[in-house]
Amino acid sequence: MMIMSKGTLICFIGIDGSGKSTISREVYNFFLAKGSKTKYVYGRVVPFFSGVLIWAGRLFILKRKKEDLYLDYENYVSQKKMKLKSNYLLSRIYMYALLLDQVLQTITKISIPLLFGKTVICDRYVYDTVITDIAIDFNLSNDEIIELINKIFCIVPKPDIVFYIDVPEEVAYRRKNDVAHISYLAERRKCYKRIAERYSLITLNGAKSINDIFEKIISYLGAYL
Repeated sequence: MMIMSKGTLICFIGIDGSGKSTISREVYNFFLAKGSKTKYVYGRVVPFFSGVLIWAGRLFILKRKKEDLYLDYENYVSQKKMKLKSNYLLSRIYMYALLLDQVLQTITKISIPLLFGKTVICDRYVYDTVITDIAIDFNLSNDEIIELINKIFCIVPKPDIVFYIDVPEEVAYRRKNDVAHISYLAERRKCYKRIAERYSLITLNGAKSINDIFEKIISYLGAYL
């Protein structure tokens, strides 16, 4: 059963370089200035249980170093997908370890503040974990992605409102210096767009100015102000 909440959960999702952190911080500061009980949460999962499996998988199964991702992205990703497919049991253990990390961290960082009536501004959430860290590598279909997200929402709070910040991968890639390859962003952007449509998420043009995006967001948040 989902953990009940009394506060409001507002999430910002999208590919790396879409502007989620900048925009969510602006919204957090806006709520703070109005005297609202507000908390900003960086929702990207910190690999704890899954971290050990990531390290072991890269060393003993994939037999590649993390640096290889930047040197030969296409080959690295191709091998990773193939290894995950051929090692079904271990790959599923990794997936569920990652999801366990997501659930435990969500409970401590998001569920508890919501229970105390806070407005939580979340920079990345369940959608990002599933799309960025699972869906592409495991070649999940659209239906499988939706099913997985819905299962997680049986345990953690479902957001009151979600903003999907969409930006062309070329723009996002120019903004980031820690993304291995533009294909990394392109694959995930396609997935985000499908999921945003499926869940009727509010889609904003991340290529516009911060002020334009912020004003649009505030107009949508009128009921929560």
